[in-house]
Amino acid sequence: MYRVAPPKDRRGFDVAIICALVFEAHAIEYMFDSFWHEQPEDRQYGKLPEDENTYRLGVISNHNVVLTYMPSMGKSFAASATSSLGLSFPNIKLALVVGICGGVPSSGSSSNGNKEIFLGDIVISDEIVTVPVSNREVRTFLHKLKGPRGYNRLIERSHHHLADLQKERRDEYLYPPRQYDRLFESSYHHTHRRSSNCKACKEKSFSKTAHDATCEVLKCNWRRLVNRSRSTTEGIDVHFGRIASGDKVMKSSIDRNQIAKDADLIAFEMESAGVHDNLPCIVVKGVCDYADSHKDKLWQRCSAGGAAACTKVLLEQWVSVDQANDGHRQPETPSLLTTPPKQPQASTPIINTAVTLQHRRNEEFLKADYCKA
Repeated sequence: MYRVAPPKDRRGFDVAIICALVFEAHAIEYMFDSFWHEQPEDRQYGKLPEDENTYRLGVISNHNVVLTYMPSMGKSFAASATSSLGLSFPNIKLALVVGICGGVPSSGSSSNGNKEIFLGDIVISDEIVTVPVSNREVRTFLHKLKGPRGYNRLIERSHHHLADLQKERRDEYLYPPRQYDRLFESSYHHTHRRSSNCKACKEKSFSKTAHDATCEVLKCNWRRLVNRSRSTTEGIDVHFGRIASGDKVMKSSIDRNQIAKDADLIAFEMESAGVHDNLPCIVVKGVCDYADSHKDKLWQRCSAGGAAACTKVLLEQWVSVDQANDGHRQPETPSLLTTPPKQPQASTPIINTAVTLQHRRNEEFLKADYCKA
C-alpha cells in the first residue's frame, strides 16, 4: 500500500483511463481510492485552453490517474480525446481503454488455447489489430501479468474489487443468471419473423426496430441456441489476445466468425486504435455480447464493472515511475511489499486465463462492413 500526495502539477499524472460511454466511466469512478480537486480549497490542476476534454483526477493504487470522458464511441473520437489528453498531461506512461466489447465465443484458434469466451468475461489486448504492441514497457508488463504470480493476483483481486463494487451498487453490477448468456447459431439472425409487417426484415436489410428489440419481443427460436457450458458457473474468466478496433459495431455472426478466424481475434471494439497512435495502450473490456445481431443491454453494466475491477488490479501491478524531486509516493507499509499474494481458496471462483500468441496477418479486415445483418 502507498500513500500518494497530490502532484505539484499536471506532469505528476502517469496513467490515463479512457472510456467511451458514460456507464463505463461510472464503473471506473468506483475504483478510485481518492479524488483530487473535489473541494474548492483543493489544488486545481486545470487544462490547456485548446483541450476540449473533461477529466476526473485521482488515485488508483499508487498512481495519479486521469479519467478521460469521450463524447461518443469510435476511433476518431478516441484519437481526438487522446491528442488533447497528451497536451494537458504530457507525462502519461500508460493509457487503459476500458469498457465493453463484443466477444468471439469460439475462435477455434491456438492463440486463445481453443478457449470459449462467455458473456461477462474480460479481454485484455496482447495486440490491437492492426496496431501491434510496440512499447517495450507495455509488452513486458503483459508478460508479467501472465506469469504465475501475476496470474494468481489477477484472479484474486479482480473478484475482490468486483465483489466490493457489487456490494456498493448491487442493482447495477450483479451478473445475470447464466441462462441469459445466449449464443445463437451464426446463421440465425435477429429479425422480425414471417408474421411481421416489417418491410426491412422481409427485404433482409437493416431494421432499427428489430435491432432495438429483445429476443423475447422478436420471439427468437430458443432451439437455435448453441449448447455450451463453462467450467464454473461462478466468477469471470480473463483472456489475453488480439482485439480488433473497427469503425462500426460488429453485429454479423457470419462476418465475426470469418474475420476472427482469419485475424486470430478474441474480441471487437471501437476505440483503442485511435488511442494507440498517441499513447502506449492496453485494452481492458468486458464482453457484453457476442458481436452478432442478437444484442441487448442486459450484460452491459455488469461487464463494464468487471472490466473496471480488472483495471484496478492491473494498476496495482503496474510499476510507478519515480518523479524527480517530487517525493509524492511514500511507502506506507513497507512489509506489505514483500508479502506473497494470498492464494485463492478452493471455494473461490477461479478465472481461467487464456494466454495468446501475437500474430500479424489479415490487416485489411477492418475494411469489412461491421453492420451486415
